[in-house]
Formats: sequence, C-alpha cells, structure tokens
Amino acid sequence: MTETARLKTIAIAASVLMVTAWIGTAAAAEITIGKVDLQELYRKSRRMQLAHHSVREIQLESNVKIAKLDQEIKEIEEKLKGPKDSLKPDERSELVAKLKAKRDDRKAEREAQQVKVDYKRRSIENALGPEVKKAIAEAAKTAGLKAVLPASVFAYSEGLVDITDKVIQIFDAGAEGQQPSGPQPSATQDKK
Repeated sequence: MTETARLKTIAIAASVLMVTAWIGTAAAAEITIGKVDLQELYRKSRRMQLAHHSVREIQLESNVKIAKLDQEIKEIEEKLKGPKDSLKPDERSELVAKLKAKRDDRKAEREAQQVKVDYKRRSIENALGPEVKKAIAEAAKTAGLKAVLPASVFAYSEGLVDITDKVIQIFDAGAEGQQPSGPQPSATQDKK
C-alpha cells in the first residue's frame, strides 16, 4: 500500500469514527464496522497468487540476465586485476570499455525489470481491485456490516468483525473456471 493510499485510508477511518462519535452512542450501536486484512488477502488468496505469478516470472527472467552480466563483469574485473604487463595498453583500454558497457547493461536491465514489475503490479491492481471491493461488499452485507476498513488502520480493534476469510473465499470463487495465463506456480513457490 502506498503512503498516499495509507493516509487516505487513515483519513477515511478517522472520518467514520468522528461521524460515529457525533451521531452518539445510541445511534452508533446501529453502525456496525468490520475490518479486512488486505495483506492476508494478497498472501492467502489463490487468485492473487496466480495473478502475481506473472510478476515473479518477470523477476526471474530478468534475474537470469543480471546474473549472466554479473558473471561477465566479474571475469573482466579478474582480467584487469592481473599483472599490468600481462595486458597491452590497447587490450586494457578495450577491457575497461567493455566493463563499463557491461555495468551499464546491468543497470539498464535492473531499471527495465523495475519498470516491468511496477507496470504489471499496477495492471493487476487495476484489474482485480474492483473485484476485491465487490468481494468486500458482499462479505460485509452477509455479516450485516455497514462499514469495513482495512485492518492496518487500527492499532486496537477488539469487537470488530474480521471478514478477511470470507472475502478471500468470495474473491477466489469469482475466479472459478478461469485459467491463468502461463504456467501455474508450484506449491513451493506459493509459500514464498
């Protein structure tokens, strides 16, 4: 959750609590507030895991390229660390230029990886965000709640109904029959 989104959530929570206090305790008893742990949703939802599998694929693919570049850089550095008289000046200059190019390539690959990962995460959030909100609304109605806030805004929340498990169940049920694109994550990948 970005800092802006977190501040917005806290402002909403504070507003709900102020309105509840303003209405009074008798009317406030009729306003039932619940909470949902969005981090737990992202960790436990099979549907979220499948959606984020493509992010892990991007990272793995890029990490292979970066590891290869790291190895090439190390080999060039080893050649340059050797005795100075083992290389002709032209060869040394060529290796220094090659080393700089490899480091630039590594930096560019890391930046490209970050751009791709950020784009993919935003795409997932844009595609699944409305469905998460729909699942929260459905779970809240089932539990008879009038408002649901993210669990992260509460330092203490005794007595609030936690609808996280129900939200996960509803959200994952919305994906039944849909096949994810690309290979599915293995059981060991899901636990990471």
